[in-house]
Amino acid sequence: MAGDVVSARSPTAVRALIFDFDGVILDTETPLFESWAEIYRQYGCQPLTVEDWARELGGKDRGSAPLAILAENVGIEIDRQKVLRARRAYGQQLLAREAIRPGLVEWLTEARRRRLPVGIASSSSLLYVVRHLRRIGIYEYFDAVLCCAPGIEPKPAPDLYRLACEALGVKPDGALAVEDSPNGIAAARAAGLRCLAVPNRITENLDLSQANVLVDSLSGITLEAVIALVS
Repeated sequence: MAGDVVSARSPTAVRALIFDFDGVILDTETPLFESWAEIYRQYGCQPLTVEDWARELGGKDRGSAPLAILAENVGIEIDRQKVLRARRAYGQQLLAREAIRPGLVEWLTEARRRRLPVGIASSSSLLYVVRHLRRIGIYEYFDAVLCCAPGIEPKPAPDLYRLACEALGVKPDGALAVEDSPNGIAAARAAGLRCLAVPNRITENLDLSQANVLVDSLSGITLEAVIALVS
């Protein structure tokens, strides 16, 4: 699949990169999925399938839906705060084992060499994203970090990408988004950006065909090659 082009026609040069965070920079999706699966097993419930889970990526209810489904299936009153604390603790253990996704550092280094401004557009909270960027040592690569806040709609709404382009000083048709899910791709395209899709374990079987370019991994193709494809 690496380098397969879905659509790659645009007259405008790429002048900025904007990355999604969850699943693109760090695979936070798999630890989140696996930690909920463990909680479901502890309560004697069948865990959600990867396919069911993946459909919710990037939506408003991703954090609350698994808890609501669990509460409905258990059939008894549960201490929701206790469940959330246990899920979070286990999820943090799994997340601590995750490394930066392959090829990302090379892309960031090449973007810096090309003097391309780099941003993040994430439906997660600013505190969460910045904390992890600092923890894995790549915060300084980013010129703008845009996250959900009151008045800013999460993906698939285009708000985050439009704001990221404004912060980076580029028009949307001059920016390239790097996404991993249908909701993220829809947000980028609605905002007027071109989009590269690089799926992870959770999203690899979803329909990512609305991206301009689809690759298995950033390590399998250079930033220069993708810019050539979409420009």
